Amino acid sequence: MKATLFVLPWLCSSILANPELHPWGDGPAPAPETALATLKAAEMPPAAATVRTREGALVFHGNLLKDGKRRALIATDRATLASMEAGQWILSQTLEIAPAWIPEGKTSWEAGYYGINPPATPFTLRDLDGDGNLDLLIAFDHGGESLGYRIAMNRGGRFELLDLISDQWPPEFRSGLLRVYSSNSRGLALWTIEHYYTWRQGKQEPVFALLEDARIMEKPRWILARYREGKLSDMAFEIAAPCGEDLAWRIRQGKWNEGTELAAPKDFARLRFKQPDEGGQKNGAYFGQFGYVFRKLSGASDASLFVTHPANLQEFHRSKLRDAPVVEGIPEALKMFGPDLE
Repeated sequence: MKATLFVLPWLCSSILANPELHPWGDGPAPAPETALATLKAAEMPPAAATVRTREGALVFHGNLLKDGKRRALIATDRATLASMEAGQWILSQTLEIAPAWIPEGKTSWEAGYYGINPPATPFTLRDLDGDGNLDLLIAFDHGGESLGYRIAMNRGGRFELLDLISDQWPPEFRSGLLRVYSSNSRGLALWTIEHYYTWRQGKQEPVFALLEDARIMEKPRWILARYREGKLSDMAFEIAAPCGEDLAWRIRQGKWNEGTELAAPKDFARLRFKQPDEGGQKNGAYFGQFGYVFRKLSGASDASLFVTHPANLQEFHRSKLRDAPVVEGIPEALKMFGPDLE
């Protein structure tokens, strides 16, 4: 048994290191021009459509940017943008990122992916900065361990590839902030680290980072640190939700290096909220308290940013905090968690 365990990592690494297998097979990547030749020049599909060519390329085409112009995104060993001009396809841009997708009729293993399960189409278009224009997400193989997403911002019909990578889940824009998933516990889904950005003059600006820790399901906790002048503060807050008979939100402060624990944590504050009498109201009260705590610590105007499950989000929006908490803690905490509920 020991010999088998010793050999298996070598076998797995040799398989993972095999660069010869791709969605199009073991040969050279198809040419974008060849892929575009499969499309009928005169037909704009009523909705964005995906075409898989015999050579193994993928073409995502149609009125992609909702501006009435026909465009195509071609996935091979890179992403290529083309537009229809006077009845002819014109290659307009190449993005040096290898999209990841599973061809129809193949498994992820047959397509050359051994640690991830890519989507059927690697391209997603959504507004990521609130300007009303559709930006581009490209799914890719992030080191063979997880699916990653590269962000390409729409700049007048061309795409600017950012150096941001969202790991395992696509980024999302809500309440004026872009949430990017930076790292996580992989397939176990026990913890994630997220970074939040705002936009200033077309450039992303980091605001804060957040660890969500669900390793002990009945004791959820978070670590939150703000950015100061473009750098993440090494002092962060650990937030522990009420648990069991202890109905206080407990907050500690300490140094954080974006791991799962604070270094040398010290008590910062304990918050006790007035509890509703009826059990049916307690869940809503929890989300109201949750919103207050995260608003104060993050500076974000809308604490719904931190709620990901749709059912919880509905509960959050229904909840409204009526009474300020009783606060125990150091003077800085007493000042931070004042009577203002907003």
